[in-house]
Amino acid sequence: MSKRTRRKNRNPISFPLMGDVEYVKNDGFLFQWCCNCKARHIWHFHVMRGKTHDDDFVVISGVRDFMVEKLRRFYHRMEEDKCK
Repeated sequence: MSKRTRRKNRNPISFPLMGDVEYVKNDGFLFQWCCNCKARHIWHFHVMRGKTHDDDFVVISGVRDFMVEKLRRFYHRMEEDKCK
């Protein structure tokens, strides 16, 4: 296999980037792949309605998905081994 072919197939697995605008329903989840830390973040949004619009607020909870990060590293290593 030539160097050119190896470079081309270095990381064939690509994870989708988020768009500019994402709509999430109340009590919905958002799964985000981060390009900087190579992690997957899980966000939960809950809208709390008050008696007036000024009393409304949004509760945002976030966590990293460590299991999926391990799987992502595993798949990248598998693909790199195929390219060697």
